[in-house]
Amino acid sequence: MSQSGATFVAGTGLWRPPLALGFLWGLAEATLFFIIPDIVIAWAALSGWRSGLRMLLAALAGALLGGLILYAIAAARPAATVATITEVPFVGRAMIERVADRYRSLGAAAILLAPGNGIPYKVYAALAPPAADPFSFVLLSIPARLSRFLPAFLIFTLVGRAFGRRIKDHPGRTAVLFALVWAGGYAVYWSLI
Repeated sequence: MSQSGATFVAGTGLWRPPLALGFLWGLAEATLFFIIPDIVIAWAALSGWRSGLRMLLAALAGALLGGLILYAIAAARPAATVATITEVPFVGRAMIERVADRYRSLGAAAILLAPGNGIPYKVYAALAPPAADPFSFVLLSIPARLSRFLPAFLIFTLVGRAFGRRIKDHPGRTAVLFALVWAGGYAVYWSLI
């Protein structure tokens, strides 16, 4: 293991990112960063399910802390928090209004809709007070974030198993293909938003 915590995974030729990267990425994306931690979870999962699961849990812990931080800031300064998150790329007023409507109609349970509708978790965190108390917010955030992170973990764990030999023999090509898949996915997502 290197000083930074990054290692090369024996038998795969892949660099395994340190868990701190997953934690920090989860925290950043829950607040002001706009690229989801699924990327680092997926990369870790290519080298095995244990590595991917550890990264998923690190990203989840970071996301929960980031969501709670944003929640606390929003509870103290709601208008300023909403104004700040609308400056994040690909977060717009229409998203804010949809989430506010969902909180009005569903209460705290609205957060469970976050993973499947293309609206970032940070919007739900910023608008959670007063619809959810901090405990309910964090508790409901666990399944909301897990259901967002699990598909990348599962898909790339299976890809790693199915193509393990090719990944081992061609780590550079794997990295390029991985980057192209995520760049293409983001291009489609951002074009739809």
